[in-house]
Amino acid sequence: MGKTWQVRGYPCVLVAALLAPVMTAHAHGGATGSGSQLVPYAGFLEQDGIPVNGYRDFTFRLFDVETGGTELWSESHAGVSIAAGQFAVHLGSQHALADHILASSDLYLEVAVLDPATSTLLSLSGRQRLGAVPYAYRGAPRADFLVDGNLTVASNVSIGGDRANFPAANGALVANASSQGFWSAADGWKWRWDNGTLAVGSVPMNVVSREYTDVFSTTSTTFVDVTNFSATITPSSTSSRVLVMANVTAGMGGAIGGSYRVLRESTPIAVPPGVSGYTPVTGATFYGGSNDANNNETSSAIYLDSPGTTAPVTYKVQVYSPQAGWLRVNAMGSDAANQGWSMRARSSLTLMEIK
Repeated sequence: MGKTWQVRGYPCVLVAALLAPVMTAHAHGGATGSGSQLVPYAGFLEQDGIPVNGYRDFTFRLFDVETGGTELWSESHAGVSIAAGQFAVHLGSQHALADHILASSDLYLEVAVLDPATSTLLSLSGRQRLGAVPYAYRGAPRADFLVDGNLTVASNVSIGGDRANFPAANGALVANASSQGFWSAADGWKWRWDNGTLAVGSVPMNVVSREYTDVFSTTSTTFVDVTNFSATITPSSTSSRVLVMANVTAGMGGAIGGSYRVLRESTPIAVPPGVSGYTPVTGATFYGGSNDANNNETSSAIYLDSPGTTAPVTYKVQVYSPQAGWLRVNAMGSDAANQGWSMRARSSLTLMEIK
């Protein structure tokens, strides 16, 4: 009965001057020189289903097709050490692997092993395909580097020089002393980090935030402005939308309720449609509990508004106390000082332009 030989191998080449696999997750590669490449190849050799131990002679050939075709390169490795079936060689160490070979669109590796019993070189069935991949030198620095296809980098990339650009027609990553971001010829800057400020589009991101820490008190049974609790934003386009984020804390002076609403100029927004017999409000009701004026509650709301203008737009907060008791923004209903439970709070109104 004839002997059955089987080899499983893991070749790879260098991608973007970093170690990267071509065929399996277990492969890793490197390169030396400035006109040829070394390709690490790790394999597993079995004879009749049993892992081989000892030394064997191998021949490796590269072809342009899976069967038949033209032999592009070959080299032999004598006395390769094998332990429990595992061996490793560097392709290109005996016969140079020229750049133009590795740049071929398709490469197929054929492995042959010398049978020590018959001194016959046996070409093992099943050539292994090496896909077309970009590669670069780790030796002498190169002035230019071209990737014709996708490039995936699993770690950090350092870009030197004053500016780095990729084809503008398809968008470009840009990095220089002051700005990093994504730019396209059609739309300009999509986003960038400009001297410590995040920018979306060609101008810094348009965000306005009002931190309100004053105490505002009212017993009004109709909505009234909270003094100085407003924020103004200037949209860059009439099609821009404004994301409104309100966070309001208030306490009630007893077993009563109150609430708030957000307005764009004098128009209430972030409120439900009017229903007869009910008051539209933006946030949840502030409630004093069982005649307890020593508490407060926080209500938050998010609303995407469409102001339809490039003029400055002011958003503000109004509150009301329908039962005519005290409503105090940023305080408890009693606002008693020097007690173990005495406390003050904060509210905020944030506006963000969405293009």
